[in-house]
Amino acid sequence: MALVGLKMALAAPRICCLDLDTFFVSVERLLDPRLLGKPVVVGGLPGQRGVVTAASYEVRALGVRSGMSLKQAFELAPNAIYLPTHGPAITDPKTHVRAFIEHRQERRVAILRRLRRSEATVREIVQAVYTDVSTGLHGAAGLSVLAHLIDLVDSGEVACDGPPALDRRYRLSAQTK
Repeated sequence: MALVGLKMALAAPRICCLDLDTFFVSVERLLDPRLLGKPVVVGGLPGQRGVVTAASYEVRALGVRSGMSLKQAFELAPNAIYLPTHGPAITDPKTHVRAFIEHRQERRVAILRRLRRSEATVREIVQAVYTDVSTGLHGAAGLSVLAHLIDLVDSGEVACDGPPALDRRYRLSAQTK
């Protein structure tokens, strides 16, 4: 039944705004945790012609923004860490965005399924939902689960004592049971 509802929801026209400004920085930080907390620019190397694909919050504080020329970014943040992009150009972004949305919906369903068993912490949900992911990435997965839980608490489907946080216990709300 959940799959039918998911397919119907995906078929309905809708507008979706995804803030992916720091997405590629987050990917680089997963690949190299030494980049955490440092000013990072993804898009190319100093001296190359091109634009900033993603800028960390640390470098954004210096005025660097996505879409800015690498030359201008280097003038604003000469001590930032500059990294090239990976992989080929995405020529069919609609397919990638749909896959991303579908993946997020599958995670949402999995979180609710876990909470149907019993109340749980973010860590317990991650252990149940991310069985196919290296435990080294469970910290990042926990932040993803927390983002889902914040949305589920806001929609009234999930409850917790106090504002949503990593250390809270979550349960299905009375309206969802």
